[in-house]
Amino acid sequence: MQPSEIDKMHRLEENHWWFQGKKLLVERFISSAGIRGGKFLDIGCGTGMFLKVLANYGSVFGIDVSGQALAYCRCKVDANLAQASGDRLPFQDGSFSFVSLLDIIEHANDDVSVLKEAYRVSKPGGTVLVTVPAFRFLWSNHDTAHHHKRRYTLSELEEVGKSAGFTVERITYTNFFIFFPVFLKRTLLRNMSKNAESDLKETPALINRLLLSLYRLEAFYLATGSFPWGVSLLMLLSKPAGSTTQGRLPISD
Repeated sequence: MQPSEIDKMHRLEENHWWFQGKKLLVERFISSAGIRGGKFLDIGCGTGMFLKVLANYGSVFGIDVSGQALAYCRCKVDANLAQASGDRLPFQDGSFSFVSLLDIIEHANDDVSVLKEAYRVSKPGGTVLVTVPAFRFLWSNHDTAHHHKRRYTLSELEEVGKSAGFTVERITYTNFFIFFPVFLKRTLLRNMSKNAESDLKETPALINRLLLSLYRLEAFYLATGSFPWGVSLLMLLSKPAGSTTQGRLPISD
């Protein structure tokens, strides 16, 4: 991700509807997994907003390739942080009860390898939460600015999870209510701007509150339901109990 986008993320994430809406959805699925206590790892922790969420559930660890992002994390949350990539995690096998990869694997050249590392460091019976951007036809300058390699359909993401050895417990599209506005905007503006800049911008307070209220509705619905389309996908995985570790040996403790 470009340094300017990391700065923007840090500046916006505590109030912006996109980040706070995503936080609502993630909290809903963490609660549904019923995990309390143990070690929690956020792979690609960015500037730290979700580390603060995970700190409510257990001991928190975070890794990111960006030293700039980790510096922001240190200002926000007391967590065990390391500069590392998702396909080479500096942790022992079976260390974590919960692992999150929130908009991470779309950056990787080999998304299955990244999930296999998440599998390796997860405890048998542990839970892994994955979010990714959905649908190739929504590709825009936003993806370029964030250095995405791909966007996914539901079946594609499900196959990646299974290929890494996990059991897929739940998978659904999310960001449902903004799908058509995003589709229209990206279709109409796709060829009008050559600047690789993300969609994230300051939003007027009234619109920000309105959009966040839609995410509250979406989080409520996702307690039991699923959406047939959306701007993003969310997948809840489990490592089978009694399973053996896949992947390479850890770098260090």
